[in-house]
Amino acid sequence: HSGFFFCLPPCGGAGGIPESWLGVDIEGIFEADGLLSLHGAPLTKPCLEDTEDGHYAARRASLVSACARFGDVCDLGVDHRPLDDPLRGSPWSGVSKRVNCAEVWADSTDEREEGPHEWPPPALPPCPLARDFTMGGRARLRHWHFVERHIEPTPVTTASLDSGASPGPEGSSGVWPRGLIDELAGAASRGLLHERFGSAAGSAGDPFSKLAAGLAFLNVTGRSVLVIGSTSPWAEAVALSAGARRVTTLEYRPIECDHPQVETLTVSELRDRYLTAAAEEGRLPEFDVVVSHSSLEHSGLGRYGDPLDPWADLATMARAWCVATPKTGQLLLGVPYLDPAPGEAPGDDGGQGNENAAYGDQFVYNAHRIY
Repeated sequence: HSGFFFCLPPCGGAGGIPESWLGVDIEGIFEADGLLSLHGAPLTKPCLEDTEDGHYAARRASLVSACARFGDVCDLGVDHRPLDDPLRGSPWSGVSKRVNCAEVWADSTDEREEGPHEWPPPALPPCPLARDFTMGGRARLRHWHFVERHIEPTPVTTASLDSGASPGPEGSSGVWPRGLIDELAGAASRGLLHERFGSAAGSAGDPFSKLAAGLAFLNVTGRSVLVIGSTSPWAEAVALSAGARRVTTLEYRPIECDHPQVETLTVSELRDRYLTAAAEEGRLPEFDVVVSHSSLEHSGLGRYGDPLDPWADLATMARAWCVATPKTGQLLLGVPYLDPAPGEAPGDDGGQGNENAAYGDQFVYNAHRIY
């Protein structure tokens, strides 16, 4: 009832999502290391009062104005309805939204700001934004605070992987050598990439095999892949090993990479490309497959130096849709999610008083969202 992977249609044959890459269990991922569970801890107070100059109230007004220009992107009240999927052969229940791609890509409210209000991120969600972060109170508010902005580019090396560096902040880098990517791609093709990061095969710390199976199912051979959010080039390596023609990484921070099949772009760089092409009526950037793993849930939380934005995950997906190949573009998305067990309502812990029971949507400030 918990896991990490979704595939948004069209996802492949009529058989639907293959069992080989259904989500891995994420309950207690961090407990073995003596850390907090994925759900964080209860908040002693719900939010942080706004600054004297009303910074966060002004920030919210700016975000609400941007959302109004995006179309339905930020609207949480759009009803589910049956949507046709020719590849599945039967309708599925989903949400269809209008997206104004020109406005979504023209918006720069996601640009990193420097100043005391943005860094370090506030210890609690600011009160003007707190209710928006919890989707009007629908998501349970928890606390687990991080300050993890990376400023100096540091190369990921074979030695750092041999030491067990994880594919998270500890192993992140602004320099990706070609040799390392080729080595990781080779390990991925042999099904051994988990060993390079010190993870056990099939464990919660092994997203590599799940991503490899998902990309094989989508058949990315000869296709272009966009990776959204990447702290080390493991997803890129998996895509190359699966036959991708070219991989583009989208990050907020600059990444140096000399691999001929891997291009790295900042969000502002891709924004400039999109807007320039649109203004000149040229070919807009397009990608056959969009991949994002353990990134979307962090969007707009300030953890990595990005400005606070309760709707950043929705805006990120809207931008991805706008650069996906029309009609045939596919999305492979990995986020933490929790569903109640059969017969249970969200929040039902069997009367055990378990603070970490499956509550459905949770907002763990500023670590991540749980969907």
